[in-house]
Amino acid sequence: MPLNVTPAVERYVKFLRENGFSGTIVGAELDTGSSRTPADFVDELYTSRGSFEGLRRRAQALAAYQAFLVRTVARVRPDIVQFCDVFSAVAGIASKLFRSPHLIFDIRDPVKLSTSHYGPLVPRALHFLESLAARVSDGIIVVSPELMDFVPQAARKRAVIMTNSPEEDQFTGYQFSGGDNITISLSGFVSYRRNLDAWCRLVGDNPKLKLDLYGTIADERSRQILDQYGFEQINRVSHEEALSRSRAADIMALTYDPSIVVNQFAAPNKFFEGLMLGKPSICSTGMRLGERLTREHCGIVVPYGDVAALATAVETLREPGERRRMGENARRLFEREYLGQARNAMRTLYGRLGLIPM
Repeated sequence: MPLNVTPAVERYVKFLRENGFSGTIVGAELDTGSSRTPADFVDELYTSRGSFEGLRRRAQALAAYQAFLVRTVARVRPDIVQFCDVFSAVAGIASKLFRSPHLIFDIRDPVKLSTSHYGPLVPRALHFLESLAARVSDGIIVVSPELMDFVPQAARKRAVIMTNSPEEDQFTGYQFSGGDNITISLSGFVSYRRNLDAWCRLVGDNPKLKLDLYGTIADERSRQILDQYGFEQINRVSHEEALSRSRAADIMALTYDPSIVVNQFAAPNKFFEGLMLGKPSICSTGMRLGERLTREHCGIVVPYGDVAALATAVETLREPGERRRMGENARRLFEREYLGQARNAMRTLYGRLGLIPM
């Protein structure tokens, strides 16, 4: 397995191998998290990555990716083709022509949501492709109950809900900063669309607040915000280091811009990681996540872009007792609903298809 395989693909491949599946797997996900050229696609087996500026470069990259996947499926003749986005669906559907493998579609972000800002035609065309892929797939994965509404009715009986929760419980006890110091984790996909400017302004005005930033910088506008506030070294880190830094954090920042429709449905890895580690979260009004945080008393919901409201929320969580109480509520929620959920969902999916023992 290549070292730069995307996390979603790696998760499925590892689970299948650990549970005795010895057949051939091709996992596919187009990841824009690195700066590779189209020619690099031919060197991958399980996945491909690419990041390209401009419409022409993106079209070239997408064409190269499709050609790579079709060639790979034709050459490998896999037992399983598992794809994690609509951009891999063409090769997945075509794979049925080569051998009729088990086809599994992981619908991470339904295209009706993720492409809604492109006007009516693009979402409609891609939704048609996504729906076709779902109908011919033997198994379907969605990451939250709300997203099941975007799966064609006829295909829902083949779908399982598998949240982005960690497969293994790595809780080591409640850990929070001492005194008035607060560390806020804003990591993963570092973007101006995740309230980056408001967080930077808030931390810049208060020396007792620390913003822990690491991951992939989304675009030039996000980089300019970071430069403006003096955040120069933002890097991707290993999963082990990311987990260690989350343990040291006091608050998980999940403030996505709800004016982007797909963000309203966001249930990111860091939310579940925060629950596992017993950390309170702050998210934006308009995110479905906010209903859960409020109901379970494990976080605070604030209007997007409102620095004053953000400051009030952080001030509330600066009180050690409140921070601990919400952290304990977060941990209880994880134990009750998400501990082992991902592995159980994978066992149901692959067991139902006869690929591993039930």
